[in-house]
Amino acid sequence: MSSTRSTRNTVANLEIVSHLTARERLLVAQAVYEYGANAWPDISRVLSKHPLITRPKGFFSPQV
Repeated sequence: MSSTRSTRNTVANLEIVSHLTARERLLVAQAVYEYGANAWPDISRVLSKHPLITRPKGFFSPQV
């Protein structure tokens, strides 16, 4: 069951990532590198305040 859920999340994440600009992808990668893959609240906070990202404030918020 967990592998199915993981696969669904991966597909959903790939769909979201495909809509990001190259700049946004680089900024996400940099934030994940600096804060770690398990620190999405910190990553979300950094990305939502970044001056080069024009997405809505909650766009990068972690989903539960």
